[in-house]
Amino acid sequence: MALRKAGGYQVVKGSPDARNFYAYQRRPWIAATRQHIQQQLAANDWQTRLMCEEVTRDFTAALAPFSMSPGKHGNPLQRAHDIIGWIIQQSRFTALDILTVALATDIMYRHWEGTPLRSAADAWRRPYYRAVQIGKAIHYLLRVQVRVYEHDNGHGEVRREVVRYKKGLTSRYVAQRLQGLCERIYSEFLNRHSREIASMVNQQEAHTRAFQTQP
Repeated sequence: MALRKAGGYQVVKGSPDARNFYAYQRRPWIAATRQHIQQQLAANDWQTRLMCEEVTRDFTAALAPFSMSPGKHGNPLQRAHDIIGWIIQQSRFTALDILTVALATDIMYRHWEGTPLRSAADAWRRPYYRAVQIGKAIHYLLRVQVRVYEHDNGHGEVRREVVRYKKGLTSRYVAQRLQGLCERIYSEFLNRHSREIASMVNQQEAHTRAFQTQP
């Protein structure tokens, strides 16, 4: 399959000077973001509570999948809806889990010292890169769908066919739509809490390095 490019940035594999975030690199950011959201909910922060209620309403109730079949059905926004709808229907992750992953990846993009494309010359490529990282983080939550079909040959013999498939992140346009669906909900929380969450991650990583270097 040919890779879609955005300013020389390959969506699937990244590029030599702008590699995609790996799942293990996102984990501490997701854990810190989830912990901070829970702390704000425990403190009865009304803006955090509003964010959680909004994503649950919009993603769970209003966001029915456009197509439950594999392939490139619909426009990029509809395909983004499909990915979110499938994740929720698989019952492994909630709407808040999806938002947390997107928010954590956005914070990582802004504050992680390992994020590429920091130079002024790369400014025009950064929006593509940021959208793809958020889209790939959400898509990572999606698991393979399994369907079993039974075919009767008309002579009393039934053949079972097991089909496994997963809706792909087909272009950076789908990633941009996934980013937009989430960002409009978490933008206020991001502005208020991103530095605090980044500080939590940095402190945890510093503690881990100190522990590993102990004799």
